[in-house]
Amino acid sequence: MKHLTLLLASLSLLVGCSNKQEINDKESTFHEPRYGEVENLHIHWNDLLNKEDDVYYVYVYSVYCTQCSRLREKIVNFAKSNIVKFYFIDPDDDIPFTEDESLIEKSLGANKIEDVYCYILPTLIGISKHEVNYYSKDYNEINDFIDSNSR
Repeated sequence: MKHLTLLLASLSLLVGCSNKQEINDKESTFHEPRYGEVENLHIHWNDLLNKEDDVYYVYVYSVYCTQCSRLREKIVNFAKSNIVKFYFIDPDDDIPFTEDESLIEKSLGANKIEDVYCYILPTLIGISKHEVNYYSKDYNEINDFIDSNSR
């Protein structure tokens, strides 16, 4: 039973992209060519709540994240379509990653960067009037968001 539990725990870590090791990788600032198409939409974590737009979404990803890679083409095309204002964050050391679900829940409604946390990648955060009003840390939810907001 212990071995089965250990195996299942190991597999769940592989499926998600909890990015603690990836963040410390100095190559994480590299943008794949496909993300280069939206290079002008990349921002830093500290600018998450500071954009002039009233409503926008920020996609936090890593080029080393399997789920992010699966969404890459779709999310880049969505951002380029300008249906909604969209930004990208390729993680750096400024992002406060946590495994505490309650901190993620408290991120919803936050209007100060110190109150916003990232759990896993990919993450999609919606901002309205400098306040977090949408938060998804689930590949399927992000995929559904894109589908439901596409023309």
